[in-house]
Amino acid sequence: MPMTNSRIYFLLENGRVVPSWIASDSVQTPREAFDSFKAKGYRVNYVRIPISPEQAPEDSYLDEYVEAIKESSPGEALVFNCGMGVGRSMQAYLYH
Repeated sequence: MPMTNSRIYFLLENGRVVPSWIASDSVQTPREAFDSFKAKGYRVNYVRIPISPEQAPEDSYLDEYVEAIKESSPGEALVFNCGMGVGRSMQAYLYH
């Protein structure tokens, strides 16, 4: 399998986000990573709610977040992220 260069971002202690490149022989999408963990017996679930960073989210997106949160069990860990882990991730945490 050929090597792939992947762009990643480091969050520094001072809060700056610094882009960098790494070489890897395997890259997975978030869904592929969750499916891989699920196949190994981990109790994980993947929910994707795509929201554009260029515009305010529609009410239906809020409903999807709330539904996903309500379907989780008390004490269950929830992970929220977006492409850069900035605005849209924080929005989901606030809903929770």
